[in-house]
Amino acid sequence: MDYDIKYLINVLKKIRNNPYGIRDTNHYLKRSTYRDVDVNLVNEKLLSEIPVGIQKTLGYDNRFELIFEYTKYDDLYIVVI
Repeated sequence: MDYDIKYLINVLKKIRNNPYGIRDTNHYLKRSTYRDVDVNLVNEKLLSEIPVGIQKTLGYDNRFELIFEYTKYDDLYIVVI
């Protein structure tokens, strides 16, 4: 099934109503060991901020990249599946 932005917005609403729905993937946990991004910061962004951009990942029907402001020079990309 090919998901659209409406689907993603509904997922974000559900997450904000039930933060226990956020799951960390093995890929994220592995990569977070050598990146300076705290899990709590990622959850906070998902639960309380509006992304500055949304991009559908090519080649995947159900994967989106949410883009949040992170620092003055860097954005934070969070992949939602």
